[in-house]
Amino acid sequence: MYHGMQTKLSLLSAQHRRLHRQFFRALTIQVVSPTIILFCPVFFMIYVPFADLEMSFPSCIIQSGFTVYPALDSVIMMCCVSEYFRIFKKLFVSMKQPKSSQDDSEKKRIQMVNPKI
Repeated sequence: MYHGMQTKLSLLSAQHRRLHRQFFRALTIQVVSPTIILFCPVFFMIYVPFADLEMSFPSCIIQSGFTVYPALDSVIMMCCVSEYFRIFKKLFVSMKQPKSSQDDSEKKRIQMVNPKI
């Protein structure tokens, strides 16, 4: 299977191979992240009583894991794939700019489109 995939991947351009590698990395991290965020705390909660340990911790930690996971899944994809990361970074930087500079850039863009104004 590995050699068959290598021959098929060699037919792709370098840019597509890089994109496939990024998607594979994102998929791997997306498979590992629920294990860490969701299953490990539940596993700990279930098996601690068998060790005769009396521990109390807030159950909201596990609930917050269920809440955080969908957002984390999207962030993983945005950080692993370079195209998504560039757009995410551009949006984040534009949000940090002062409102006046955004207004100026919007005016310039309108003037370029419609020079009569």
